Amino acid sequence: MDSERPVFVQIIEVLEDGILDGTYGVGDMVASTNQIARLFAVNPETAVKALRTLADRGVVERRRGLGMAVLPQAREVILARRRHEFFEHLAPRFVAEARKLAITHDQLTALWNQPDKEDGR
Repeated sequence: MDSERPVFVQIIEVLEDGILDGTYGVGDMVASTNQIARLFAVNPETAVKALRTLADRGVVERRRGLGMAVLPQAREVILARRRHEFFEHLAPRFVAEARKLAITHDQLTALWNQPDKEDGR
């Protein structure tokens, strides 16, 4: 876990990543509050906060007696929010730093076209 960001935010990102990479499909039950608390060694209330936030965002819904299920629109909701955050926060800092370092478009394109170590692209 990253000590610079709230733990519940990091838990949200892990669960969202699972939805984006197909670990959790539409209708699948995500990890329970107790499972999340044990996995991340956090207070169950932290897990509740993460799951509640995902529910408030329209990513999961509570299924009485079963837990939290992934909603049909979950992937698009996550992508839209993350893209917005990327273009509003990350991209401007990245571009400013690239310009400061005199990194060219060609160098960035070459970087973009390199295989991704994580997904084999």
